[in-house]
Amino acid sequence: MGASLESEKLMIEYLRQTKFADIKLSQLLRPLAVIIPLAIAGNIIYILAASKPDIIRSLGNYNIIYLALALILVLIPWLAHAGRILLWSRAFTRKMTPGRALQTVMANDVGSAVTPTAIGGGYVKLAFLIKNGFLPGEATLVTLLGTFEDAAFFAIAVPLSILWTRAWNNAGVRIALDNLISYWPILIVAVVALLAIYAFFKKAGMRRAGRDISRDAEIKLGIVARFKVKLREFKNEFLAAFDFVMSKGKVTFGLCVLLAGFGWCCRYGAISALVVGLGYEADPVLLFLLQWIVFTTMTLVPSPGAVGGAEVSFAIVFNGIVPPGIVPLLTGAWRFLTFYLIVGLGAFYLMLVNMRSEQSRSDNAKITLPEEIKI
Repeated sequence: MGASLESEKLMIEYLRQTKFADIKLSQLLRPLAVIIPLAIAGNIIYILAASKPDIIRSLGNYNIIYLALALILVLIPWLAHAGRILLWSRAFTRKMTPGRALQTVMANDVGSAVTPTAIGGGYVKLAFLIKNGFLPGEATLVTLLGTFEDAAFFAIAVPLSILWTRAWNNAGVRIALDNLISYWPILIVAVVALLAIYAFFKKAGMRRAGRDISRDAEIKLGIVARFKVKLREFKNEFLAAFDFVMSKGKVTFGLCVLLAGFGWCCRYGAISALVVGLGYEADPVLLFLLQWIVFTTMTLVPSPGAVGGAEVSFAIVFNGIVPPGIVPLLTGAWRFLTFYLIVGLGAFYLMLVNMRSEQSRSDNAKITLPEEIKI
């Protein structure tokens, strides 16, 4: 694959010794400690202020089975994404364990919460791949392939959804598009407000951790500078990996597209479970298409993780699609399950793993030779 086995081993060993892309967990968790609580508090206030009292009281009759189903559906994408990483790990003969793959996926989600949606957590995923034995060129390609896998699925799924729902004369789709057109000033105001808040916190120093992450990522992901490796070598490594995918990785890519589709269908299916649990009918295909519109709109929101803007986008698109009285409640529940809960669980798990690793290193450092065998 463009390099001898011996040089490949030396490169991997060098990467491990230099601890490339060893992003400090505190740099990821520090911004979350501010972003997530404020966002959840904002959602709760929105639900209480915008929902009618009888809607809040009716939650006592909510079918808990559908809530559990929604929770399962939003967790499955973790497993699907980890499976995609494992497939590429096997294809490139990198011995990555399922646990490490799952940690990489969680770190990717946590990273996406502290960067704008359009950027995502790709740099964290790249760092974890390299940390677990992938060569920089391979890790870069696998990270890019993840985007292509998602795009390939949606390139098939969205047209099929349009045909299935007859979107050109579907009342729900028409209402959603009319909402986006009619309420675009609200979306613009929300984006401007988020930009102002973001600028305020940045100026006040509360975004210093996020800036540190960006700077560290720029330094640590600058492969040429960090490793003193020529740009040509990295390019050859990347192209070698690309050639490998084109010649021997097409089946793997196809399987990854299927896993990506399975994961996205589960994530988008959570909203259907929430709606049915509230006692209303749900068209899963229509809700899938509408959520794709929401996620597409979210990429325009500049705040970390599209906080605030995602809720506004969802409320605008679904206004009139579901009964108006449940829009605030559904917005808060959807955002909590599909984002805040996932990010929180991922951060908590990574923190436990990090604490266990530090404890292990501490225990190993305390190991001393018995007096009788010391020289």
